[in-house]
Parts: sequence; C-alpha cells; structure tokens
Amino acid sequence: NQSTPLASVDQWQWSFGDGGTSVLANPKHLYNTADTFSVTLIVQSGSICTSLPVTQQVIVNPLPVAAFTVLNTSRCQGNKINFSDNSLTPAGTNITEWHWDFGDGSTDIVKNPVHSFVTAGTYNVTLWVKNNKGCSSSITTIPVTIHPLPNVNFTTAFFCNRPDSVVFTSTGNVPLGFDTSWNWSFGDGTIGTGTPVKHIYTTFGVNTVGLTVSSNNGCIDSLKKQITIVNN
Repeated sequence: NQSTPLASVDQWQWSFGDGGTSVLANPKHLYNTADTFSVTLIVQSGSICTSLPVTQQVIVNPLPVAAFTVLNTSRCQGNKINFSDNSLTPAGTNITEWHWDFGDGSTDIVKNPVHSFVTAGTYNVTLWVKNNKGCSSSITTIPVTIHPLPNVNFTTAFFCNRPDSVVFTSTGNVPLGFDTSWNWSFGDGTIGTGTPVKHIYTTFGVNTVGLTVSSNNGCIDSLKKQITIVNN
C-alpha cells in the first residue's frame, strides 16, 4: 500500500485477481497457480471518502520441478555413485541452483554430483532447484541403500608335515544374512574357491596369495599376502 495520505486512511480493500481478498494495509498473498493477475486496491477514510480503484498486473511464474535419477539405488560402501539431474523448468527460464542433501551429513551444489557413502545403511537423498526467476521447486527424494563390505582376512597352515602343502582359511567377518563366495589366487598361476581350501605348490619360493570375498549384493573386498615355500 502506497496510498497518499490526503486524509487518514483506515480501510483497505484488496482484490488479488484469483478470488482472494484482504483488508490489511500491507497484506501478503500466496498464488497457487502461475498466471498474470490484476491486483486492485481501494482505500477509504472514515465512512465517507472512498478512493478510485488502482490496479496493477502481477506476474506469477511457474515453479521448476526437481527430479533426478540414480543408476543403481542399491550399492556398496565406498562405491562412487553418480546422481543425474533431470529437473524441469518452464520455457524461457534456466535452472541456476542445485541443492543436494545425501542424508549422511554431506551436501553438494553441482548439477550432477558424484558421492560415496562410507557407512552402510539407507539414506534419503534429496534435491531442490531454483531457476533464474528466483522460483524454487519442492524437494524430491530417492532412498539409496548402501550394503556393507566383507571384512577380508585369512590364515595359512601347513598340513601333512609338507612344507609345500598349505591350508588357506578365511577369517574375515561377513555381515549376517549375506551369502558369500571366496575366490583364491595362489600366486603360482592356479586358483581355488571356498574356505578352507588346500593347495600344493610344485615349486619353491615366494608366492603372493590373494583372496577376494564377494557378497550376494555384489559387494567385493580383497586382500593379498605373501607366503614362502621352502625346500626342507
């Protein structure tokens, strides 16, 4: 209200052009649809003097719509996850701000971020955007489940009193409720599966033994150790 106080104005009649009205001097109004609205003000002093109506056009721009995709919403600890913005904004406008919240205390403001979760769990990833008209979208959310990695370790033991014969046993922790596979590389060009597993070396020397443990969620971790086969 910028009415000139020729007399003391004590009544205000606003019409916002969408069916809404107000009798406050300086009201606030929320438009639920995008359009051009004719806003009219009539003021009154006492019960006698009434102004002519004054009308101005108010343009309400449509809101952008936040949207994004995740290639796979079920991943493993430490995996890099690509988030792709698919937000929409009305013709003639551009999205200028992206506000990501990954649900683990981390945020980002780039269009297509990459993020890794260090702890297993389910995280609600959210995005809201703003365009060059200053209009902000509502928040959109996609849950992302992060599965734990196997904890890999193994022991070695000789059997049958033979220095070339070794039993390898996985001793790492595997999350409860997960099916697991064990894949061995014995360092001499041969491989094995399962745990424990026996292997007989045909040559002496240092061998780098590798164990890769995989869960049924596709989470993989591995470990390598060196063992020495000596000729006794």
